[in-house]
Formats: sequence, C-alpha cells, structure tokens
Amino acid sequence: MNNETLNTLKEGKINQLSYNQFCQLINCTGDDQKDLFTIANEKKENGYGNKVFVRGVIEISNACLNKLSPLSRTF
Repeated sequence: MNNETLNTLKEGKINQLSYNQFCQLINCTGDDQKDLFTIANEKKENGYGNKVFVRGVIEISNACLNKLSPLSRTF
C-alpha cells in the first residue's frame, strides 16, 4: 500500500479513495494491515474515546399496513 493511501485515511478523506485504493485496503496484509489498524484505532479513539454505544431498533408493531401475506408477494 502506498503512502498516498495512508495519508488520505489519516486526513479523514476516505471518500476520496479510488476503487483500486479500496481494493488495496481490503487485501492488505502484514505491516500494511498493522498500519491500517493503527489508523482505524486512532480515528475511533478520537471520535468515540473509550465509551460503549448501544444501538437498536424498537418495533412498535409487526402488522402489515398492506395486509399482504408472505405467500402472496410477487417480486
């Protein structure tokens, strides 16, 4: 992985990475992978610190507004 990709990540400009750079990130190993995890951990610590956040969905009802049965759906 090249330094340009790492610098782009450090600057928080992930939306400026090319397709090939994303592929490099997904497939990196060894020292490159360690560098990637170090950057990710720094970003996490700066954004969230050492806190735990819990998210969830609360369903009020499971009634179908369209009154469709699962077997009558056409895709």
